[in-house]
Amino acid sequence: MGNFFTLGFYMDDSADRSRKTVFSVAGFLGYGLDWDDLEKEWEKRVKRDGIDYFRTYDCKSLSGEFEKLVLKYGLTTARVFADAMLKDLKDMVHKAPLAAYCLGVLMDDFREAIKHPDAQMVLTDDPYFAAHQQVIILVALDACRLTPPEPVAFVYDEHSKAKALAGGWNEFKKNNPNSAKCMTTLAPLDDRQTPALQIADLIANTTTEIFVALKDEPERAEAIIRAWSPRLRSVTFWTKEYLLKHVVPGNVGMVKEKRMNAIKQSSEYEKFDNAMTELLKVPHSEIKAKLDAEKAAKTKKKRKAKKPSASGRASRDED
Repeated sequence: MGNFFTLGFYMDDSADRSRKTVFSVAGFLGYGLDWDDLEKEWEKRVKRDGIDYFRTYDCKSLSGEFEKLVLKYGLTTARVFADAMLKDLKDMVHKAPLAAYCLGVLMDDFREAIKHPDAQMVLTDDPYFAAHQQVIILVALDACRLTPPEPVAFVYDEHSKAKALAGGWNEFKKNNPNSAKCMTTLAPLDDRQTPALQIADLIANTTTEIFVALKDEPERAEAIIRAWSPRLRSVTFWTKEYLLKHVVPGNVGMVKEKRMNAIKQSSEYEKFDNAMTELLKVPHSEIKAKLDAEKAAKTKKKRKAKKPSASGRASRDED
């Protein structure tokens, strides 16, 4: 078993159709014992309706695992069951002591930015790697600001790009020494067998929903964020101006921590950014106090468990 009090960050990516508007990376940070409790509750709720694992897109579109509900009940009743499950799962996450970090890559801006000659030395036409790296840095820097600093185990969904992301882990930490102090492992796991990644998928899908709505329905985008605000720690996004000013210059092949504190947004998103600043304005002292309170409460519980916690899976290579 791993350390119940190791912080675990579970992340996933999402996008709208053909990545027309946004590519998102998002996830939740929490202590191992909290993850363990939430995973058990999550899995129990999902399997109650005969679903083996949850994916947000499948739930909304009644595809994949959720085709089982359509075959069993018909389309109309299946929709009712799926919506009820989604609501219950959101309620679980809203109540859990987790902190969400969300990044949206605005794809029109990204495609414009990578046309720049210098950008071609740094960015590929796929934002997958750089976006994950930025989220990891943001999380690690926050963990390092806690007193004392807390180590974080990072986990993401395994797929065709998983090996490449993990393969550059040691070099990535070497190039980002400040945040690396709070980085432990980076591991891909199967989301079908890892409820914590299914939970990360929910916030990644929500991040995509926010930025898609932002173009034509800004009030709806803000409403989505307000609904999630108790759990949100960071909502950031990449514009062309940000990429060309803060990622490309002198930063060949790597997103770097020293540029994370200088994000400037285009005027189109300035109002949204200001609103997010107000919604997410939480002092680090308050975050630390909440984490300490949760940690103290959990020490009073018995540690016996029938299976390893999420953090145990994330950090088992080090145990």
